[in-house]
Amino acid sequence: DGVILAVAGISRMGLSDRIACAIDVADMVPAVGQGAIGVEVRQGDERARTLCRAIACTETEACVMAERHILRELEGGCQVPIGAFARREGDTCILDAVVLSLDGTRQARAHKEASLADTPRRQRSPEASAQHGEASESDLADVFMSLAERALATLREQEAEKILEEIRGTGARDAAAQNPRTRVYLVGAGPGDMGLMTLKGLSLVQRADIIVYDYLANPALLVHARPDAELIDVGKKGFSTHIGQEAINA
Repeated sequence: DGVILAVAGISRMGLSDRIACAIDVADMVPAVGQGAIGVEVRQGDERARTLCRAIACTETEACVMAERHILRELEGGCQVPIGAFARREGDTCILDAVVLSLDGTRQARAHKEASLADTPRRQRSPEASAQHGEASESDLADVFMSLAERALATLREQEAEKILEEIRGTGARDAAAQNPRTRVYLVGAGPGDMGLMTLKGLSLVQRADIIVYDYLANPALLVHARPDAELIDVGKKGFSTHIGQEAINA
């Protein structure tokens, strides 16, 4: 048996020696913005903006903005398989991007690199220039955005947008109609407070043919199930359960 987990979390728990294999970016490009933490502040709250800027990582920001630029230009979102990963290794800026068909049989890939040492720098003050020639915030943003544009050009040459159009368009819907499959959704039980249930989650409960739940689910949640829906209680409280995992999967 095996499980795929984030390396960062495993390392923080001191279990790095348990990692059998770290998946290379060449094999699986992560989704946009993975590992980055964004902080949202109120519009016009300059004090909060100043505090956040003091702890901001300009390199991470440049990388994430480049990744998001690719996602925005391709009009992607959570429902389409688009990956992008930008990072800096020494003086080299690197960006990988991929677009896949839903079944993974078609793909468009791009790998771009640029050396900061060979990149023209913006005009800077003598104080900034004296810092051993280190790249400024603007330099990093320019380089990574340039990589994003180059990656987009390569993806488009490989018909990435055609792949995405087929996913969004009638072709994908027709294929789904010809080969109907059961869809399984995971709806979080949260802290048991129905007031925190999302509209999407409630809609799924109301439309579901079968609902599998355990002791964490608020009984008030099941009131919204269809009268003809099949309700399956799998128990799973603590270390006890009256239905095994294999039966649940089946």
